Amino acid sequence: MNPVTSVYRELIRSCRKAFKEDHAMFTSSITEIRNKFEVSRMEVDPYEVAERLREGREAASFIASFVVQGTLNDKGNYAVTFEEHHCEKAFTYESEDECGQAKK
Repeated sequence: MNPVTSVYRELIRSCRKAFKEDHAMFTSSITEIRNKFEVSRMEVDPYEVAERLREGREAASFIASFVVQGTLNDKGNYAVTFEEHHCEKAFTYESEDECGQAKK
């Protein structure tokens, strides 16, 4: 598969997973991704192409690892549910592990 297509699809998958409950945010993110790829469509410098692909992979990884969508609960507050993939790369605190569980 073409590396540009691969990075594009990786970004779309990351956004689909991160914004699965928020259609407006998903649509907005897809539009932004598409615009970024369109701006770079005519780039021919191999270094610039490689750099933009690296940035795309990094963005997809960041979205998948650190973007958590909150949902409005019946009390009017936003609740966040962390999934396992969020915990794998989260920051570690001295008294708690990445998912907020007390260390043994």
